[in-house]
Amino acid sequence: MRVWIVRAGKDHVFEGHFLDQALVGIDFKLAAAPDFDLANASREEIGRVLESIHPGQGGAITGWTGQCWAFAREMQIGDLVVTPLAQSGHIAVGRVLGALERSTQPPVAFVRSVRWLERSLPKELLGEDLVNSLGSISTVSSSRASAAVSRIEAVLAGETDPGPDISPAEDAPEAWLFAFNPGRFDLLDHLSDESVEWSALRYRKHLRTGQRVWFRRTGDGAIVARGELLSAPYRADEAGEWRITTACTERIEPPFSRTEIEQEPAFAAAAPLRGQMGTIFAIDAGLDESLDELIADRMQPLERHASARAADLLERATREHELLVRSELLAAIRETTPDDFEALCRAFLEEIGLEEAVVTGAATAGTLGDGGVDVRGTMRVIGLPPIRVAVQAKQEKAAIQRDIVQKLRGALLVGEYGLLITSGRFSRGAIEDATAPGKMPIAVIDGERLADEMLRLRMGVREGRGGSIILRLDRAQLAEIIGAVRSEE
Repeated sequence: MRVWIVRAGKDHVFEGHFLDQALVGIDFKLAAAPDFDLANASREEIGRVLESIHPGQGGAITGWTGQCWAFAREMQIGDLVVTPLAQSGHIAVGRVLGALERSTQPPVAFVRSVRWLERSLPKELLGEDLVNSLGSISTVSSSRASAAVSRIEAVLAGETDPGPDISPAEDAPEAWLFAFNPGRFDLLDHLSDESVEWSALRYRKHLRTGQRVWFRRTGDGAIVARGELLSAPYRADEAGEWRITTACTERIEPPFSRTEIEQEPAFAAAAPLRGQMGTIFAIDAGLDESLDELIADRMQPLERHASARAADLLERATREHELLVRSELLAAIRETTPDDFEALCRAFLEEIGLEEAVVTGAATAGTLGDGGVDVRGTMRVIGLPPIRVAVQAKQEKAAIQRDIVQKLRGALLVGEYGLLITSGRFSRGAIEDATAPGKMPIAVIDGERLADEMLRLRMGVREGRGGSIILRLDRAQLAEIIGAVRSEE
């Protein structure tokens, strides 16, 4: 199942027709060819008909041909369809119900019936990568965002967009294409660097050390180098930005140009090679092999010092092992009961300086969230007066919504500051409300941030034998930490 974007004509002129008649359609002036059977036409036949209607349009015919083909042959009943609306920032979302039909009335030539699931959905409810994937200027295109269908369906069901990391593991790609803008960062000046760091907003579950990477230059669209991933995604700083490192192993000289790409039939449907906007793109094994065969004689190996390479390998192994331990620790945190999670949060807070901590939630009152507060205590910072803190600990699999933030804010006593900790994650609305101007700010810590901090504090983990820096999950220590807090209740 896929997500298709079908635009309602220039300046949204077909928008009312689409919504009122429960359909989406294309025109391309194909009404001028009343006997043309688009449903059974080949690509070549579509191109010839469009050329006869639009003589002298050159390269535009190729793009229009692909869009007609997609609408007629690739779009399937059951797919989702999105139509951007004239109202800024909103989209209509529907389900394709019918096969391709020739329209019996203007203003479009061919249509598909749809059932509109949401006639005006704010795009702000969708993740940035998903919104960007809906921004093609083509009349017909498909979303390339990870797990686009399930994410839009989740939003339609009233849930928060779960983000790009929920696509099934069996669909994990083995190779990648990274695009760079030479006006901002010219990779050709850094081909021999030990590593190059990139933002990793997408595909975090699938990016793995050792996978092949092709590097495409935006602008002229040329593929200029090949390399590999040196790391799995990692958080670069406390703000939580995800990063990944690569190294170039071969320079492609001369570069594999956009013209050469467009001339290869195997690349006809390869949007990442044909200028799709974005930075990181997954490519399948067949495309990877085709590139390898076509460019093999242009590969120029790059020299890198052996010592630097060895240091890369050691750093990579250490970082990946720490990420593994972190994921094991996060899983252990999420396995705790609500009572134990509150106790663990209290121990964590005491470790970072909370004093006079008292559990007031489920462990003592029998109901999680005593007025929205589970732990109260005092933070003491040198040079500042004592800070009273009210904490709510939520052992939740689902995303924390903004109403939880609002309830905690409403439960604060005079002079108290709020902190909300969850073993899961926060919805975008919850984060926005927690930091909204004019409101008492609420600090938030999600499960991944909690695991990061506990790893830094060596809570629930231990060093290897003989003082090794290699860490291991220590469930026994985790149980002791929780037990020590519970025994004081």
